[in-house]
Amino acid sequence: MNRVFEIMSCVFRFLQSALLFIFLSSDSIFSQSAWHWQHPLPAGNTLNSVDFISDQTGFAAGDLGCIIKTTDRGKNWIELSSGTVNNIHKIKFLNVNTGICAGKNGLLMRTKDGGIYWETVTGLSLPDIHDIDIAGNTFFICGLNGNVMKSADGGNIWISINAQGGLPLFCISFLNEFTGVCGGYNTIIKTTNGGISWNNLNAGILPATQITEIKYTDSNKIYAAGNSQPGDFYFSNDGGSNWQRNSLGLQYLYGGSVDLVRAMDFRDADNGYIVTDLGTILNTSDGGSHWNKDSSQRFSYLKTEIFKDVLYNDNGNIFFSGNGGKVLKKPDCGEELIILTGNNINFYDSYTAENGDVYCTSDSGIILRKKPDHRNGKKFLLQRMLF
Repeated sequence: MNRVFEIMSCVFRFLQSALLFIFLSSDSIFSQSAWHWQHPLPAGNTLNSVDFISDQTGFAAGDLGCIIKTTDRGKNWIELSSGTVNNIHKIKFLNVNTGICAGKNGLLMRTKDGGIYWETVTGLSLPDIHDIDIAGNTFFICGLNGNVMKSADGGNIWISINAQGGLPLFCISFLNEFTGVCGGYNTIIKTTNGGISWNNLNAGILPATQITEIKYTDSNKIYAAGNSQPGDFYFSNDGGSNWQRNSLGLQYLYGGSVDLVRAMDFRDADNGYIVTDLGTILNTSDGGSHWNKDSSQRFSYLKTEIFKDVLYNDNGNIFFSGNGGKVLKKPDCGEELIILTGNNINFYDSYTAENGDVYCTSDSGIILRKKPDHRNGKKFLLQRMLF
């Protein structure tokens, strides 16, 4: 059955592209620099990270340097000018004004005015940076070459506090300014002196596993999630001396694709969420002993939700970010996911006509036309042409 779906998908995309070409044949070539997001607004780039510094103010960041901000609990969002086209992996704020973001090619930027202006931190010679955490007033980052760095002045001056033999580190969590853990490729390491020295913890990690998320919830409990199929949850109740492993039971989907763990967050020692690349949401209320699945956001074979991050805020609301520029909210004690911004449209092909109109094929047989529209000061009008 999965193979049939794959064939149908290929045929569907071919017919869409062929139909678009027949109707609108031209030798025009479009310039990608001329594209601006018209829907969804403010942007539709995949959002890899979400952070709410208060109940009102939140940020999300992702591919091609996209950063968006809300100051009204997610009702309205604006796009901020980041000044970069590198993918942003993580964004984190110390307060409503001071924050940093990090990502591809060693990208590290800071802001002191709530995201209006972003300054690139230079001179660090870092590879990809994967994660950020804050303890007290100190920022911590970890990255691809096993390097961990910290800054105690809002992201201006950075000190290297670890070089883990070149092994990549994907996640970091500090209980306080002295005690923290990092997860990486087949490894979990811990420090109790602010990063001066680190110990490898014998967590019994399965071979070829990336620890994609880790969380220090109190002085004894450490939780980690790994992306080996079918997904693993590792937990320690004694500060990392002893570990247990529970399978998340993730299934192969859509012709054999592996549903990989992408992100995890815990509100306290009992309540947590895990999200995956292929739209699975898991939650626990007993510290990870049991996980419940909620796949309500997996719509169809051709239209798959991709989750990149999950976050608890101080009020117990849960926020998710992912593809299509989407940020979703699950209110505390609520059952329904609320879409705050973004959508699910997957585009497959595009074509520029001689008059400058641009046509795109997308999900569900939709053809969209992007044409000049000077009414009401709009630059472009996005229309559905075919269903």
